[in-house]
Amino acid sequence: VVYGSPRIYEKAKREKRKADDLTDYAEELDALMFHVPPMEDEEVEELVRALGYEVDGRGLEVLKRKTANAPRRVCMVLRLAEMRLKKKVFSGEELEKVIPNDHRRQIENFLTEIFDGCLNAFRVSALMPNFSEEELEGILKVKLGDTQKAIDEVNRFLEMDVLEFKDGLYQFKWCYRWMVEFEAENLSKEEKKKIHRSIYEFFKGLKPSPRSDMAVVYYGEKFLEFERDEEVLREIFERSKRISGWAYSVGYSRLANEFGLKAFDLAIKFGKIEDALQSGLIVTFHASNVQADKKVVYDILEKCKEIYREIEDDYALYWFGGILRNV
Repeated sequence: VVYGSPRIYEKAKREKRKADDLTDYAEELDALMFHVPPMEDEEVEELVRALGYEVDGRGLEVLKRKTANAPRRVCMVLRLAEMRLKKKVFSGEELEKVIPNDHRRQIENFLTEIFDGCLNAFRVSALMPNFSEEELEGILKVKLGDTQKAIDEVNRFLEMDVLEFKDGLYQFKWCYRWMVEFEAENLSKEEKKKIHRSIYEFFKGLKPSPRSDMAVVYYGEKFLEFERDEEVLREIFERSKRISGWAYSVGYSRLANEFGLKAFDLAIKFGKIEDALQSGLIVTFHASNVQADKKVVYDILEKCKEIYREIEDDYALYWFGGILRNV
């Protein structure tokens, strides 16, 4: 659970919240919490040799200083130096130049080199749980505005041994998830906004389906974290309404409840009173199956009661009557 030098672990312990989070995480996984101490100087030298590298005396000192003797960092910066210098024999002066001092900068540089020629594909995929080849290619076409570059990047990216293919979709192998988490956390706000908008626009342009509709809602909401856009919000409303209706009809309670709530709130916001009643009916119907918060359910009931009193037509009576029976 904790990997690195004791200084990192001690810092986590001093910052009580972070230390508690780590402990809770370990308990949730039923895992043993431990830290890997830094290697001894002799062990660093052995690791360098075992990996097939040659480093002079000054180079070893540079390596130890810039990695705090942490095993994974040693491996990473040696690979970084190899990719930049195109060789496996290094002097201290060379390592001083090519290896950044800061740990984050080391990872940034490493990922830039590793994904050379497909960095856009990596960054987009880092914000997606899974994707098909066609989806990734289509999103890159939107983002880059260059069809051939998008195709070349996806081909290069899929050739790398970092993905696994499962149920018709690609996702990162577990051992490479740290790369994804780092990239997703460290992308600039502007880049995240651009990527989320590109994913949103791509799925919006597809034939409606549960997958495309859910993607439009999810990435539309992610985009709205950075910029207000009424058109995107209205699209989220329409897609949420369609997903909840579909999930209601096939008995997917969790999806019906989740997207029904979104549709209900947005229907109220946009003054779509009949849509609000329909969404209220869907949410209350599935509330018991998902053990929904009673306060939320009764809040919906009260709002729907107000709506019914305003219009009092036969359709409203049908929908509101259904809500009363569900509650």
